[in-house]
Amino acid sequence: MNSRTLTIAREDFRRALRSRLLWGTFTLISLLMIPTFWQSLRGGTFTVREKITYIPYDFRMYVVILVAVVTYNAIVSEREKGTIRLLIGLPGTRRDVILGKLISRVSLVLITLVPILFILDVILAVKYGTLYLDTYLPIAFWIIAYGVLWSGFTVGLSAMFSSRYRTLAALTCTYLFFSSMVDIWSTLVLPVFSFLFTGTFSTRWYSSLGTGTEPLWVGFTGRLNPISAFLAGSEWIVSLTTSTISTTHLLPNLFGIMVLAFFGGGPLIVGYWRFCQVDLT
Repeated sequence: MNSRTLTIAREDFRRALRSRLLWGTFTLISLLMIPTFWQSLRGGTFTVREKITYIPYDFRMYVVILVAVVTYNAIVSEREKGTIRLLIGLPGTRRDVILGKLISRVSLVLITLVPILFILDVILAVKYGTLYLDTYLPIAFWIIAYGVLWSGFTVGLSAMFSSRYRTLAALTCTYLFFSSMVDIWSTLVLPVFSFLFTGTFSTRWYSSLGTGTEPLWVGFTGRLNPISAFLAGSEWIVSLTTSTISTTHLLPNLFGIMVLAFFGGGPLIVGYWRFCQVDLT
């Protein structure tokens, strides 16, 4: 990493930090997440550590919304405004632009995501008199890693396309395909895996994903979905810190981490390659 990369990152960070949309999104997510978390701590039959396990279920969508606001226009906006030629014309390379933008936008995601996670842990301390750091910190870092991977994915899309609308459309379609919001993955993909391994199209096996009781083929095929890999991984992480939650299989979770790494890094590499092929003159 050279000084040109850091200069691009610093200047981009300074400009993006003034975005009203960024801080409006941060405020909205805070107003949604904090009361929801406080309400989840009231009553119920779950232990505190089990309740911590479910924090990623709320963040799975909020993180993507935050990342979309912060990173979708990282590179494509420079191309639309014509300022990308200025960045390329100065000493440096297209790789410097990609890395600088990535560093800047990941930093923005962190400074908006970390305060929310900190506030949630303070709520735990107020409610129960302890921070539960042995369980909460691993989950918090796991959520942060999830945000960083989605940032890499989105910066890759921003480098790949020449229009902000295409970038947003690609990001939205990707999330909807993998999420349970419209169940495209569960409806079209999981039945195929079930048929290959059981001879039926029933997806009932996948209801046990992440519990440690699922068949091994479910553990691997279920984690091909990065959102499912993230949620199952959070249960695995908590299971390593407490004996009250059954420990899930090691290999499927390591496979899930690989899927997440590929999900974040693959589009970034492809976006860099496409960006290098584009004639910006």
